[in-house]
Amino acid sequence: MNPQPAPNRWIGRSGLAGNARLRLFCFPFAGGGTAAYRHWVNHFPCEIEICPVQLPGRECRLAEAPVRNLTTLVQSLAHGLTPWLDVPFAFFGHSLGAVVAFETARELRRTGAPTPEHLFVSAHGPAFIGRNRKQLHRLPDSEFIQAVRGFGGIPDAVIRNRELLEIVLPVLRADFEMYETHCHMRAEPLDAPITALGGQSDVSVPEDYLDAWRSETAAAFKKQLFPGGHFYLQNAMPLVSARIMEELTNLMRSEMAAA
Repeated sequence: MNPQPAPNRWIGRSGLAGNARLRLFCFPFAGGGTAAYRHWVNHFPCEIEICPVQLPGRECRLAEAPVRNLTTLVQSLAHGLTPWLDVPFAFFGHSLGAVVAFETARELRRTGAPTPEHLFVSAHGPAFIGRNRKQLHRLPDSEFIQAVRGFGGIPDAVIRNRELLEIVLPVLRADFEMYETHCHMRAEPLDAPITALGGQSDVSVPEDYLDAWRSETAAAFKKQLFPGGHFYLQNAMPLVSARIMEELTNLMRSEMAAA
């Protein structure tokens, strides 16, 4: 196996100090960071390296301006992740992260780089779904906070902490602008299988939104719902990790058989 790649500003602290048979890149939801995936290493075996994707404007990249254009972001991501694509890998993205993961996979394909062996999309439909988007990023702060709060995107503890809110708000607004202004271009389906995951009581992502991912893959499509709402991951992680592991185990077996 190849040695561990050099530290990369696009990757947060990873789950391994050495080699990996497979890497799982985890893309954050709007306003989120690598902290959302900090404990994922506890749910996966050491042969799978958890690689939380770290975007500009948050955590260790707080000094950088957040990106406001999705095309710009995925082009930078595709370039920045390249050193880490030396072993088989998969993408997981939650909410906005699902769209970013999908578009990054398409950008990797466009540039001839290695592409993910599996795509896990969570709590979101394809970018062409729900095109009548409200331009929430244009709202005044108080109205924007209330609108985003309805999704569960800003914890009450953050809202009560003015200093923390001043750090989070620009990133969250930039992420919403990136999503709400994105012009999705249809293209050939991906070759990688897609597994769509969602919360059973997530009113913002009806089941047919998850079903729509079927048209974005020329390979297998699967779907599974878990107890909870839009942020079902917070309480259903043992179930979610078991479902992801099922697919990744099959993938590693296939890789071994082909070796």
